[in-house]
Amino acid sequence: MKEAPGWLYVCSRCGGFFEVGEAAQRRIEKGHLHPDIERVVRGKISSGVVPRIEFDASGFSVKVVPDRYQEHADPDE
Repeated sequence: MKEAPGWLYVCSRCGGFFEVGEAAQRRIEKGHLHPDIERVVRGKISSGVVPRIEFDASGFSVKVVPDRYQEHADPDE
């Protein structure tokens, strides 16, 4: 599966990794983010997976990046 374009970030609160897709990034930069997204992302990080914030016609969603886990997410390792 080809990875969709986006960005990898580190959570400033917990230090876990998460991704943001292009459309979601554009919305976030404009100040639009559903208030529950941070809670959902941190919950997925705490379960050991790498979440990805997406935005499409139905709005924001948080998906799990297949086959990526917190312990292997750091691109600098």
